Parts: sequence; structure tokens; C-alpha cells
Amino acid sequence: MNYMVFMYKWWSRELRKVVNALLKSWLVKEIEKMNYVQSFSLNEKNVKKSEIKLLFLLTDNQEKLLDFVSKNFPEVKKMNMN
Repeated sequence: MNYMVFMYKWWSRELRKVVNALLKSWLVKEIEKMNYVQSFSLNEKNVKKSEIKLLFLLTDNQEKLLDFVSKNFPEVKKMNMN
């Protein structure tokens, strides 16, 4: 089993639906959520600040989970960590 990290920028009520659907799909064994992670980016001369939520998903099959998330929840983005 491996954890995969995803980012979510939208509303908490919608996130509850995403979490329920992931758990009911049986592709995810456990979900851990971190709130209020701050993201900063530079737009020309301005620094843009936004808040995101991080989702840690425990899964046995990463390929199936990636397919399911990309088809059903395009607002949830996989975060690559090196």
C-alpha cells in the first residue's frame, strides 16, 4: 500500500462528496486531509497567495485510483513530490 498526495482548491462541502465517493469506490483504504496549506506563486510583479487542502490517499492500486480521480474529479490534482 502506498500513499498518494493530491491538492484540492475548492469548497469544503464539495470535498466531502469527493471523500465519500473515493471511499465508496473501494480504491482508497484511508484518507487524511490537511487544511489551510498556503500556496504562493508569482504573477509578473505580484505574489499570489491561495489556500489549498492536501489529501493523502492510501491505496493498493495507484493506476486505477489515478484513472478514477482524473475522470470523476478533475478539480483534484495529483501532487508530485521528489
